[in-house]
Amino acid sequence: MQPLTAGITNAQAALNWLRAEPPELDEVQRALGRVVEAGNRTTDIMNRIRALFKKTPPRKEPVDVNEAILEVVTLTHGEAVKNGVSVETRLGDDVPEIQADRVQLQQVILNLMITPWKR
Repeated sequence: MQPLTAGITNAQAALNWLRAEPPELDEVQRALGRVVEAGNRTTDIMNRIRALFKKTPPRKEPVDVNEAILEVVTLTHGEAVKNGVSVETRLGDDVPEIQADRVQLQQVILNLMITPWKR
């Protein structure tokens, strides 16, 4: 799922939880947090696209792989629920940071996660 779609899906979910009687404010807060994350991810992707046009190399930085995975899982939560998909994570302990472009790594993780949903 693309970050804009994730943001829209989570915003719609937040509106639904606000309309509930009584409103489910904890769910609203989580959904709005995911909207912000999706917006930030969109900004990162747009910056990377601009960098590609400028022929700048990928931005390598220390990345916590487990954290990158959990961010993608959080980002896709709304879409997973909408599709009746349950996501289970089993992350390794003491996984060292790697030097990578965080957005590119997360795009790979996202593609691996959503491929089964497309079937």
